[in-house]
Amino acid sequence: MLWFNYPQFAGLGNSIKSDLNDIFVAKGFSVRGPFDSPGQIPYSDKKTIDMFIVSQVEFQINVEEMNILKKQCQEVRMDKGLQPGK
Repeated sequence: MLWFNYPQFAGLGNSIKSDLNDIFVAKGFSVRGPFDSPGQIPYSDKKTIDMFIVSQVEFQINVEEMNILKKQCQEVRMDKGLQPGK
């Protein structure tokens, strides 16, 4: 995914996998992996697993909300005596 190339999102995928593992362990599940695809799971684990979970992140940008936020940021900058940003 293109947005994974940005530094602020570079570790997001691995963090999600790690957090999901922690959540399932805390709920009492036995966890193997994380694996990026079913092909990476060892055969012995494939015979005993009950489920395979794939994490997926989907960003959705609402342009109308972005315009509202932009206007609010400009108002704050003007209140502080700064030039409004673009």
